[in-house]
Amino acid sequence: MSLRDFDFTDFWNGEAYESSLIDEEIVMVEKELGYKLPKSYIEMMKLHNGGMLKKNNFPVEEEIWPLTDEEYPNLSLYKFFSIGHGKNGLCGEMGQKLWREEWGYPDYGVYIIDMSSSGHNLIMLDYRKCGKEGEPELALVQEVNDYKVTFLADDFETFVHGLITDPFYDEE
Repeated sequence: MSLRDFDFTDFWNGEAYESSLIDEEIVMVEKELGYKLPKSYIEMMKLHNGGMLKKNNFPVEEEIWPLTDEEYPNLSLYKFFSIGHGKNGLCGEMGQKLWREEWGYPDYGVYIIDMSSSGHNLIMLDYRKCGKEGEPELALVQEVNDYKVTFLADDFETFVHGLITDPFYDEE
């Protein structure tokens, strides 16, 4: 799978959080985070550097308490953090430092997506199996459940290809 062939029409809901992404910023952010970001994530952020989503649901096969149930088996996403130092950037005011130092999230990944749920639930690039330079899995981390980690996808591309528009959303 590749994001080069991915149709980003109706993917984003509004403007990007930060302007165009340059290689120097990527290098600075990776150094500050201590993790090598996946090429596909960087590729996507070069097109639209963070923001709110229209394709804002990720279907899951089993219930994840309290976020899903039989009637609504999807995780509801809110926004992708941008690669950068702006307010909604990975290294910004609402970024990694906040989640790790203020909220106590574990330091074995990079938190890239904020959820639409009550409480703090984040989706992260999970580097536990691959090391800080490898291709991370995607996982949900639930603060409300003692930082329980739930596997979501083998890699970033697989995760993005699995995103759907909320099937229960009625624009009218």
